[in-house]
Amino acid sequence: MTSTIKLVTTVGVSLLTNFDSPEVQKAYAARHIGDLGIGAHLRGMLRGESVSPLIEERIRENIGSYFLNQTYLEEQKRPASKPKWKYDPDRKSVNRHASAEIQSTLEILKRKAFQEKNVQIYLLCTDTPVSGLAASLIKEALEKIQLLWEGKLSVKIRLIEGLQIFDKKEFEDKGFDGLFAEIQKVKKLFPRNAPLHLNVTAGYKGVLPVLSIIGQLFRYPLYYVYEHANSSNTADALIEIPPMPVQFDWTKADLWQPYLMEEKPKGLSELEKQLFEEQLVPYRLFSPDGQGNFQRTSLGKIFNSYLNENTPHGNTVLGLYMEYKFLDFFLEEFDQSYNVRHSIDQDEVEIDLLLDNIESGNQIWVEVKAFNQVRHAYDLNGEKDLQKRNYKKKKINRYGEKLAKQLGKLSADNIRNKESFYLMVFYQRFQDPEEEKFKLNLQKLKETISDAGIGEFRVFVVKINLSMDLAASASNNPYKQEIMNKKITMDAEKLKPDPRRPYNRYLLLKEYDYYKTC
Repeated sequence: MTSTIKLVTTVGVSLLTNFDSPEVQKAYAARHIGDLGIGAHLRGMLRGESVSPLIEERIRENIGSYFLNQTYLEEQKRPASKPKWKYDPDRKSVNRHASAEIQSTLEILKRKAFQEKNVQIYLLCTDTPVSGLAASLIKEALEKIQLLWEGKLSVKIRLIEGLQIFDKKEFEDKGFDGLFAEIQKVKKLFPRNAPLHLNVTAGYKGVLPVLSIIGQLFRYPLYYVYEHANSSNTADALIEIPPMPVQFDWTKADLWQPYLMEEKPKGLSELEKQLFEEQLVPYRLFSPDGQGNFQRTSLGKIFNSYLNENTPHGNTVLGLYMEYKFLDFFLEEFDQSYNVRHSIDQDEVEIDLLLDNIESGNQIWVEVKAFNQVRHAYDLNGEKDLQKRNYKKKKINRYGEKLAKQLGKLSADNIRNKESFYLMVFYQRFQDPEEEKFKLNLQKLKETISDAGIGEFRVFVVKINLSMDLAASASNNPYKQEIMNKKITMDAEKLKPDPRRPYNRYLLLKEYDYYKTC
């Protein structure tokens, strides 16, 4: 069965500017063809001026009749010579040098990865009449090579609203967002593993860095024809830019992921609103609505999709670091009376830390969770829902629901062995463990654990301060400074400044007061 491959090609105006070049027009003048006066109208369109439908159709006919089918680039004996355009009324083949889009696409299709494949080409067209005109003509030209193709070739045009060069604000507010949205649509049209390639040879300069980011993030190969579109020798000019071994900044992903999951986050605390204003909005992952709320952008959707595909919920980089930090903590605190084990499977249930009482045989189940995993452990909409036990179901795999399933899998013997459940929660600068939603979810977790037959539930919290500045030096490793080089302690005296050691070597762990009276 022939497989499918996607090729996204940005569309510019090289087809129109090449047609209007002095060299091409000179070739036409020598044969007394062409529509006099069309050049002036075309140049007006390129400046953003409007023309009548009749004039636009005359431009289309001239390019389609002469330039795309009956014009060719004559090979030059001397490499430094200017290309010479020729017109042949009997010629009936596509002018592969008519535009950067056609030229680069045909070179890409020669690649081994595209041979004997069903190729779907998506022409990303900017929100301008000239780009739309160029895209429709390029589509017609590419479809003419269908007979030469061993697989199946189809071409579709995608218009990106706001993606233009005349209005900076519209480009930032609509075009930038629309480009990400369109890539996301194309991505969803095919199975998850269907390959997608990006041809960024043509199009406006503002599109290139955006697609480069997408290509690197999702590991899509990028293609670019280095030489000018009028060159007659392009076989060696096609450059493939493979995905580089770079990834998203996981220090930010740890903090941002819970917010990226929601299209319109609700019930944000003042600290969280500060997070949005200082980080999520400047990175264009969310946009403010002017009333204190935030809407996820298409770029936010792209990153959320990337995080969902590459990071299982609850298994972030920071979470793994903290598991080992708590392992060290319990190895010191329980070294005499308990055997401390990490990442244990019991009855097909994965437990972060398990403390075995050497004398009694009883166990303490320890879970290490990020603040937002606990804050969103259940879908609670306030005190009223908690009292009515009205918990909405969502597709998101929330920790509370996952824990209930895990407890249900444990055998009766394993449940009886567990005398306590310790929940170790770590939080960051923008998170507030005293907020009501966090307490409500802890309350429900306590009920779930109690219903399973585990008698004691204790909660501990520790605050960490990862550097999240937009302008932070890339050489600073916040994990190393704030996590790897520190130890967890319950001794507040160790956090007092020491002239001999200016650097704070500890993270203070506190038992959560809310549960002392609960």
